[in-house]
Amino acid sequence: MASKNIKRLIGYFLYIVVFITILVKAMDWERYFKLFILNDYNSYPLMIFQSFFPVVMGSLLALPGVLNKTRKPGSWKLDWVMLAAIGAPTLYTAIIPVLFFSPISKFLPIKTQLLTQSWTPQIICGVVAGYVLLSCFDKEK
Repeated sequence: MASKNIKRLIGYFLYIVVFITILVKAMDWERYFKLFILNDYNSYPLMIFQSFFPVVMGSLLALPGVLNKTRKPGSWKLDWVMLAAIGAPTLYTAIIPVLFFSPISKFLPIKTQLLTQSWTPQIICGVVAGYVLLSCFDKEK
């Protein structure tokens, strides 16, 4: 029993080390993209990074739960209700800055309301979308 808890402790510790390492590296990448804007006047790479990085972090937050699910017996199933009701709207909100400058921009609803306030909705929705994208898969007996 104690060795199982020690293994879990070490696993979570390694998970946090990887999580923090990715977070620190992301700050370096963001700084690089901001310098890139100053030299090239092209903000699109930074927008892509700021839109998709929260999704990656949300996926990393869901990773321990997904790894626990892989150990359970059964076949995989997709919770499409969670994916459609939570995943799709939050992913849309997270990547709206990238979509705004794409050719399909004129067909997108509520784009200006989401872009004029702040980055906070995009960040929160990106984390939620990343979490939902992984956690909507479950095993069924």
